[in-house]
Amino acid sequence: MGLRGKPPKPRAIRELEGISKPYQMNPAEPRPRLCGVEPPVPLTPQQRLVWDALAPEMVRIGTLTLIDIPAFIRYIDLTLEYNEMQRQIAGRNYFFILRHEDGTPKYISVLPQVTIRDRALVNLLKLEAQFGMTPSSRTRVIAILNGGEEADPDDPLGLRD
Repeated sequence: MGLRGKPPKPRAIRELEGISKPYQMNPAEPRPRLCGVEPPVPLTPQQRLVWDALAPEMVRIGTLTLIDIPAFIRYIDLTLEYNEMQRQIAGRNYFFILRHEDGTPKYISVLPQVTIRDRALVNLLKLEAQFGMTPSSRTRVIAILNGGEEADPDDPLGLRD
């Protein structure tokens, strides 16, 4: 049997939301180091374009840590898959007709690229919510950066003592 209820939010997110009650926090929760703006793993040129577009801001707001890299690479790959499928179906009908041998229509089916694109979109939205990249996921977070001053680059969330 799986775990019940919603998965718990990380301590950093709870603190940003203003929840500071000790009984609602996990005192033993690990605090991973923030990732740098440069990728710690080799990336293809296409992956690097997505990294360069998103990672600097995610590092700045503190949502990309070293242990998030595998999930973020999956996000990048899904983004590339989505874009490729979108490119392949651009300007085409989303359906094709399978015909009997005599040429009469047998049934209509959706292009496989549409199905792959839609599956990638669902998975992208799940990862975007995990990284705080959607408008609704950001509404639950209130960024507090050292009393309005610029954040420490090593600790932009001001969570470490």
